[in-house]
Amino acid sequence: MVKNKVAMTIRSITVIVCTHNRAGLLPGILSKLRAQDYFAGAFEIIVVDNGSRDNTAEVVEKLASKPGVPIHYVLESRPGITLARNRGAEIARYPYLAYIDDDCSVEPDWLS
Repeated sequence: MVKNKVAMTIRSITVIVCTHNRAGLLPGILSKLRAQDYFAGAFEIIVVDNGSRDNTAEVVEKLASKPGVPIHYVLESRPGITLARNRGAEIARYPYLAYIDDDCSVEPDWLS
């Protein structure tokens, strides 16, 4: 059986994950984001570290070094989710922004 395919418009998207002292959660959400069925050249992932005192930077750098959708790390030392989200938006390469929490899980078609 052939499923009907719906034409999908590819939009360039920056996915922004804000985090604070939750390095242990990042591998899960970042692997789910990298496993999206969206065109890999049309999205990037930014992790905004909102002043964590754990090993968030090291975890993100390790994951970013692996092949796949680009993952960028940025530190926002001023506390607050709004400041973290705005910092992510400032460095985003793409015009469409998708925010997701570090403790979320997504299906492979989330961006689609």
